[in-house]
Amino acid sequence: MQTQVKEINGYTRQLEITVTGEERKKFEREAIKKVKRKAQLPGFRKGKAPEVLVRTQYAYEIANETMDLAMNALYPQAIKDLDLQVVAPGQLQDVKTENENWVMVFEVKVEPEVEIKKIKGLEVTQKVKKVTQENIDAIVEDFREKHATVMDVEDGAKVGDHVEFDMQEIDEQKLPLAGKKYSSLEMKIGDGKFEKAMEDRMIGAKAGSRIDFVKEYPQDHDVEAFRGRKEYFDLSVSKVYNKELPEINDEFATMVNDSYENMDDMLKDIREKSEKHVDDQLKQELYSELMNAVVENNPLEVPGEMVENYLDNMIEDMKRQYQNPELDDAKWRDVYRESAEKNVKWRLLRKKISEELEINVTDEEVEEKMNAMPGMTDDMKKQIKAMPFYMDNIREDITEEKVLQWLKDNAKIKIEDLDAAEKKEKSKSTQKTSAPKSKAKKETTKKASVKKTVKKVEEKKPVKKKSPAKGAKSKEQHK
Repeated sequence: MQTQVKEINGYTRQLEITVTGEERKKFEREAIKKVKRKAQLPGFRKGKAPEVLVRTQYAYEIANETMDLAMNALYPQAIKDLDLQVVAPGQLQDVKTENENWVMVFEVKVEPEVEIKKIKGLEVTQKVKKVTQENIDAIVEDFREKHATVMDVEDGAKVGDHVEFDMQEIDEQKLPLAGKKYSSLEMKIGDGKFEKAMEDRMIGAKAGSRIDFVKEYPQDHDVEAFRGRKEYFDLSVSKVYNKELPEINDEFATMVNDSYENMDDMLKDIREKSEKHVDDQLKQELYSELMNAVVENNPLEVPGEMVENYLDNMIEDMKRQYQNPELDDAKWRDVYRESAEKNVKWRLLRKKISEELEINVTDEEVEEKMNAMPGMTDDMKKQIKAMPFYMDNIREDITEEKVLQWLKDNAKIKIEDLDAAEKKEKSKSTQKTSAPKSKAKKETTKKASVKKTVKKVEEKKPVKKKSPAKGAKSKEQHK
């Protein structure tokens, strides 16, 4: 076998494989044996016909089988010998005959050649944000909701009650519209998550109630098709209930997580985890900006096959995640194609950057990375170490972290204070629209209630830990 490679463009190669006459004869002998085993000729049992007859009657099949055997054996060997980084199966373009030799011509797509033009001084924005007391209060309230005592309401729903219901859109003749049923909805009357008109219709509702509701769009709606439009709904109430929230005290803290001794422990843990969550989120946003900046400043053309392979893997992951084998492939390919292409480019650029910066990953770093994985055990580590694919992924993750850290250290970073921007936006909104004083005062008092309660708990002296009340709900870990 002889090989020759020609460059067509940055990621396309023409590969010629010359099959000598001697090699052709070897593959032909194998082909004849394979065809002969399946051959059925009159007067002979299957596979027992003389070779001379098989050669005559199955000449076309033998020629095709000979070519297949040659390609299957020589193409992978040529790719390996030439160290071509192929990204898709090669396409046979032509077969030429030169005396007794065959010359098979393939078009092969390979990883494109990458040239790094600019990775220093990338201009990006780093956002900063502090965890506020309001954030802490919101988490405490969420814990109270999760540990609330639920009580059925039988005398009709009122403001503050919860209503579970199904909603079916209907036409003017009260006939259901296909595909317009929404099941297991939940509304807390007065919290503003649903339209006020719908909340008002729910007042007085009981389990089993059927309520009609008409949604009317204003004549000056932004979307012309909706101006003056009416939509009709049939609401079927399945449950009406209220919640009795637990008091904020040390016993409540132990109910949330039995590792908490008191409210101080809980509030400290909430703040630490909230700050870490915000920091991690903003760090990932900065890293995403750096990735995009690298892609934008280092133009690169990639073969469509690489993008399709990326989309294949992504859609398979989605099917497993959502347990939906019938996922609309074409739709999601269109949705994610642009981001898939960016990710493919980033991976190639990251690989080149790590080579130029001579970034290496040690076994100790891999071990440390595995140890930091949630729920990691010694048995799990043994299983991972036995799978090269997973070990390679861990090394790639560490490499990416190092590349991104280098890019960050060498970038021009502009700081954006999200808290200041939010205050400025609120100030503008207040100047444009002024709420009635009585209402504003009521809202301020409502928002401050949890804060005052928490502050009061923080200021009181330590108390002896109380045992949870008998029959209390199972404890829930704060994540």
